[in-house]
Amino acid sequence: MIISETENRIETKNTLIEITKIEYHRGLIPLLAGKISVFDTALEGKNTEAKNLAYEAFNRYEDERLRLYDYYNRFSMSYIEFLVPHSPDDLGLNIHVTYADIPRYEDFKHDYEEYYDAKTIRIAYKYLTKLYDQYNDALYEAEQAILKYQQTLQEEAIEELKEEEQNT
Repeated sequence: MIISETENRIETKNTLIEITKIEYHRGLIPLLAGKISVFDTALEGKNTEAKNLAYEAFNRYEDERLRLYDYYNRFSMSYIEFLVPHSPDDLGLNIHVTYADIPRYEDFKHDYEEYYDAKTIRIAYKYLTKLYDQYNDALYEAEQAILKYQQTLQEEAIEELKEEEQNT
């Protein structure tokens, strides 16, 4: 669900999308690129120590992952021409958003077993998986908003082309 939309910025319930580049394939198909910021998520539950550990681990793992992308979730689009007869028209549009992988329990346990008891680690890992699910759901929400915005831009480009053809 798009909450607000301004030129080159889209805000959804859980994300802020900044479009840093728009290129038009054949003058009609907008290909967007940019970055997605995910708003903080909240966990419900009673075990504060385990929740704090889950937040700490999530932030640490995501810092390591996002360091590769200048600390933003990057997205891009591409369009591939299909020259095979009878190919559907919409197969060429692709969007690339990198989703976060949940660390393996064994790796998580290894990272924290020196500092926390086994029960806290088990509960924290459940919280951590919830954080990753919420995070990836937010990225999916952003991906859908980007596709909707791209479709709007494409419809505008087609309308402009029709107006130009009528004026000539």
